[in-house]
Amino acid sequence: MLFLKLVTLVLLYKCNKVLADDDTPAETQSTVNWYCPEGWTAFNDGHNITCLWFSNTSLYQVKAQTICKNFGSSLVKLHTEDKIKAFKENFSKLENDIYIGLRKERGYDASYMWDGINGLEIANISILPTSVKDSIHYKLSCVYINTQGEWDIDDCETEYNFVCEKSVECKPGSFGDKCFNQCHCLGEPCNPKSSEIRCKYGCQTGWMGNACDLEKQDPDVKYYCVNSQEKGKYVNIRIYTKGVHYRSIYGLNVNKTRSPWCYGSSISEDIDSSLPVTITIPVKEELQEVLESGSCAGEHLSNDTYLWTVVIKENEGILLEHDLQVTIKCDFSKSESLIRNSAYSVIGQPTELHKQFLEPQSTEDDVSMQVVDSYSGQVISEAAVGSSVTLTIKFGLKEGSLIKGITPYDCYATSPDNKFKKQLIDSQGCPMSGSPISAFSERDDNSIQTQWFPLFAFEGEQNVVFQCSFDLCFLKGCQVGCRAFRFHKRSAEDYPETLHEHFTKSTIAVLANKIPISMPESESADNNSLSKSSQTPKSSNILAYFNPVTCSIFLVLLVLIIVTYMSFMYALRKSVGNIRREIDYVISRDKLLCYGKIPKDKNCDCNCPYNC
Repeated sequence: MLFLKLVTLVLLYKCNKVLADDDTPAETQSTVNWYCPEGWTAFNDGHNITCLWFSNTSLYQVKAQTICKNFGSSLVKLHTEDKIKAFKENFSKLENDIYIGLRKERGYDASYMWDGINGLEIANISILPTSVKDSIHYKLSCVYINTQGEWDIDDCETEYNFVCEKSVECKPGSFGDKCFNQCHCLGEPCNPKSSEIRCKYGCQTGWMGNACDLEKQDPDVKYYCVNSQEKGKYVNIRIYTKGVHYRSIYGLNVNKTRSPWCYGSSISEDIDSSLPVTITIPVKEELQEVLESGSCAGEHLSNDTYLWTVVIKENEGILLEHDLQVTIKCDFSKSESLIRNSAYSVIGQPTELHKQFLEPQSTEDDVSMQVVDSYSGQVISEAAVGSSVTLTIKFGLKEGSLIKGITPYDCYATSPDNKFKKQLIDSQGCPMSGSPISAFSERDDNSIQTQWFPLFAFEGEQNVVFQCSFDLCFLKGCQVGCRAFRFHKRSAEDYPETLHEHFTKSTIAVLANKIPISMPESESADNNSLSKSSQTPKSSNILAYFNPVTCSIFLVLLVLIIVTYMSFMYALRKSVGNIRREIDYVISRDKLLCYGKIPKDKNCDCNCPYNC
């Protein structure tokens, strides 16, 4: 017994030394939140730490596994190369042969399985020692390690000592995998052995969650000041709550008292605290007088400069340490037109606000449409009718952009003077009937793109203008493409995470010498997208429509028919020849038998007609 205790102390020293020498950060090395129960040995394979228990009795494998499971463990599972190496280094000399959790199923070609506490798992045979993977056993067999540290295989009914393995125990106040999680409970630490980790008396200041393991932080507030040709001026405020449910979010008026949001404003619901709260406030001409009267939240400072003070509180009527008041200022006089040279601009770089007054700096986040050569991938400004092109819309081109995607809709092809206009994609992002282009699809380089289509022109026009409306999306997973199966009408309520009704356009010159000279007068402008010659095939060669597979099958069938016909004709010829030879033989025989005979009866009905 004294010898076993000495061995245990030596092993603990070795394992702790290995743990101290690994790449574990210094802060986790200085504070060990785990331990192994009395009688168990810590085992570190360089990646994980577990506890091992070596038996002092021998049992057959099934009984040994039962004993281990009674301890909340299983026979040791050496399923990685690092773990095999570490076990051999730490336990190179054993007092007894020991069972491990590996066994071979019945059959010569059966696989090896690890029998652990969570059930069977197929073993990686490539890392197993040669003495095991090359052995030939038909019946169920189990693997053991002998006193020299070598692996071998035997009948599972043979009795050996065994070694059990289980996870380390967490000290009070720690829980989870490797005991890395800390519960910051008030009054007393959490019980790591409980099936549900909870703090009985609540959390210490600055922590939240059932186990008080989530650090509570101030919310992040980001915003855009937008000047849109279609929507006008508005500010979009986004509050990232970081898991906290803020039940009271409101604005202050010019008198610094609580007031409702101005007419036309919208605020999303904070349901599960995982999505940001979004507030959109339109800035209209009559807003100045309304704000000066103090009837709604916000202040008019001068000309096109406005200010909003937003209060974010976790509970109504009381203050907590992470309640926040932020001030947002937008100067719309600095704003450019939303559509500028086939792009839009967003004024107001998203800026984090931490209980202080901040002004956003002006920036641009370009969204631009491009006509791209489908073969070379190059942006083009002119091309011939029928050229293979695609429409590409790029977004979020500036550093620090919050835009995660766009959802295009209502795409048109027009002449520069809008004399001709053809709708290509409808309000749900779906191709119109007869449209030459497909719906947009997402790419990996902050862009969306249609499939290729032949470039078309309008009668008497040198240029075609492509234009698409789009929504901005600030979350990943934006829905691109046809959305007809979900919505029948677009509205702000349908898309709470988007800014609406922007558009981008691109103009391409169609080469003059390639434009169709005239088109039938009976066709409307909506149908003048392709030349008459492009609507009919250029070649009538019927061979162009043969499929190679069909051709191959046809030729094989033709060969079979010919071979069958030739075989039939050969057999028929042979049969006819045989019949003829048989007839000739019969005639020759009769001639030979009857030759020279005279019938007795003159009126004979002789059998020798040649002599009658």
